[in-house]
This record gives sequence, C-alpha cells and structure tokens, in this order.
Amino acid sequence: MMISPSSPVAEATLHIRVRAKGNNRRGWRALWNEAMRQREMARDALAYNNEVPDCEEYTIHLIRRSFGKMDDDNLRDCLKAVRDGVADWLGIDDGDPRLNFVYSQEKVERGRHEVVIRIYDTRRCETCGQVIV
Repeated sequence: MMISPSSPVAEATLHIRVRAKGNNRRGWRALWNEAMRQREMARDALAYNNEVPDCEEYTIHLIRRSFGKMDDDNLRDCLKAVRDGVADWLGIDDGDPRLNFVYSQEKVERGRHEVVIRIYDTRRCETCGQVIV
C-alpha cells in the first residue's frame, strides 16, 4: 500500500556546494572549517524560518542538487555536516533511532548547487507498524 507523503514540518534550502571528501586534496583544517560552516548554515537556515517540531520520530530528507551525480557512499559523506546541523537544530544526536535520514540527488543546470532539507513527522500505522511519512 502506497501512503502519500505529508507536507514537511520544517524545510530549508542551502545554496552551498557539497563535495565528497575522499578524493579531496585539501588539508584537514580546510576540510574541518568547511564542515563547520556547512553545519552552522544548516542549523541557522532551519532556525530562521521554522520552530523545532515536537515529534516522536522524524524523517529527514536531504537532497543534493547539482549538475553531477555521486554514488551513494559519497552522497552520504558529503552531506554529513548538514546532517549534524539538522541534529543540532533538533537538539538530538544524529545517531538517535528517532531520526531517519533519507538521501537523494537531483540533476540541475551546470553551476547551480543546493542542498534541500525537508523534515517530516514520522508516524507508524497502529496495525502493521509501517512508516507513514
């Protein structure tokens, strides 16, 4: 049974370029500074337009928009700082079982780079336990 998604309880768009760190030739300090900047941007962008929702369980959809595509392990790696910023904003550790992260990417015109954050209240069906987003 397909359940249609509800509207997000919080949403933000970051106009940043996220890159896979595995093939990066920059030093650790530059990578750390970039990660801290992305983490703060995610937290602040969510705080700017949204109140922290009071949900039992959250589904967080992180969407990378860029011209190029990444494989799934690099996609998760490049969005790690954004994930941490979302968890900071929610006041929950990003490893908490109440947080379900979903990653995807969309191809856009060359030169455009964005990360879209959508947070949903995750509900479960009382009879079957299936997640209702």
